[in-house]
Amino acid sequence: MKPTLPQLPGISPAPRIFCHLRKSKFKPPVSSPQPMIMIATGTGIAPFRAFLQHRVRLRKMGKEIGKMMLFFGCRNDAEHLYKEELSAFQQSLHDRLEVIVAYSRSQSDKCYVQDKIREHEQDLVHLIVELKAKDVRLWLHRDGQRRKDSHRRRASRDKDLVFGRLSRISANAEQNQSVARGCLGARSCC
Repeated sequence: MKPTLPQLPGISPAPRIFCHLRKSKFKPPVSSPQPMIMIATGTGIAPFRAFLQHRVRLRKMGKEIGKMMLFFGCRNDAEHLYKEELSAFQQSLHDRLEVIVAYSRSQSDKCYVQDKIREHEQDLVHLIVELKAKDVRLWLHRDGQRRKDSHRRRASRDKDLVFGRLSRISANAEQNQSVARGCLGARSCC
């Protein structure tokens, strides 16, 4: 039996809407205390907004929340998507969420997400190595305007950048790199 659609005033008959749904493996961790590192550019921030909404809700329910770092890149303040909402998330989650924004076109020296990762490498190492987090999750999500081939290569290079930074800043690089690779579940979305 086909479901019936309500008649809309002034439109006859009711329009048909076609859609395609696909399953996604791009999901937040099941365990709320699990730390997360999120890296996004442009509209790639959208799924992380949902991750953060979920964590805010869990916090309001009294659940323990893991530390989260969101690296977000856009051209300028005018293109800073969800700016007010991200600020509200930071207020709700206090020290559990750090939002780091890179504006690539707002100053004479261009600043990209990878530059912000370099600036905050000590915080990343602290999160992954010094806290001995059992399973930190790293997500990379770029806007959908890039070709898939170059997108995958860039996402892979960004993951390598994070692992490379971890190994370079430590006095015992070999030990920290093996710890980081063991506990950092890297995921990217195409």
